[in-house]
Order: sequence, then C-alpha cells, then structure tokens
Amino acid sequence: GGEGEGGGEGGGAAARAQAPDPAALLGSISSCFDSYMSIYVSLEDKQIGEALAKLLEGETWQVAAAGRPDGRVFTSSKELFIALKRSFKRGTALQMDAVLFELQRVWGKHLRAYAKRVQEKLPPPGGPGGGSLSALAF
Repeated sequence: GGEGEGGGEGGGAAARAQAPDPAALLGSISSCFDSYMSIYVSLEDKQIGEALAKLLEGETWQVAAAGRPDGRVFTSSKELFIALKRSFKRGTALQMDAVLFELQRVWGKHLRAYAKRVQEKLPPPGGPGGGSLSALAF
C-alpha cells in the first residue's frame, strides 16, 4: 500500500507545482484593460471640468477678513480640492500606474485653469487693494 500512497502524493505535488502562482497573475488580467483606460481618464477630465465650471459660476470671490481660517478661503477652492481628492481615490483604487500618471496631468490642467481664473480676479498691482494677496485676506 505504501507505493500507491507515495504515488498519489507525488502526483499531488506535481499538480501543485503546475498550478499558477497567484503573484504571477497579479496585473495580468487588469493589463487587458490598459488600452481602454484613456476612456476612464477622459471621463475624469470631463467630470472635473464640469465641476470646476459649476464652482466658478457660483463663486462670489469674497472671503472673510477674519475668523476661522477655512472662512478665508474661496469656496470654489475647497470644493475643487475635494473633487480632486475623490478623483485621486478612484484612480488609486485601480492600482494602475499609467492611469495615475495620466490623471495627474488632468489634475494639473484643472489646477492651472483655476489658478488663472483666481489670478484674473486679483486686483491689479498698485490698484485698489494694493495688488497683493493680503487684499484677499489669505
């Protein structure tokens, strides 16, 4: 009886040796979606762009001169960073480096657009308010 048992164990070991290593499979299935992830990045870009447009439309460009620090920040700024954080969480959940790389370009694009809009709203240098950020009570 020992040979039959030994043969059975040997066959089991051979079967286990041929089983795919789970670590080797990691990423192989998700890599099938790599060429389609530009659609996801485009959707994130569109969502952030729409959110930013809505935020800018509703911004009063007024900040509190004193009080809580969060009251001295534009509402659109706070909301934009919340939207970017949500996008970041969705992107990191995918665990795809190429997607995160493309998303950081999208985030940068929208941050630059927001910065340009804020700069347009700043008083001119030497004009009313002294042309400094202190006029906005930062």
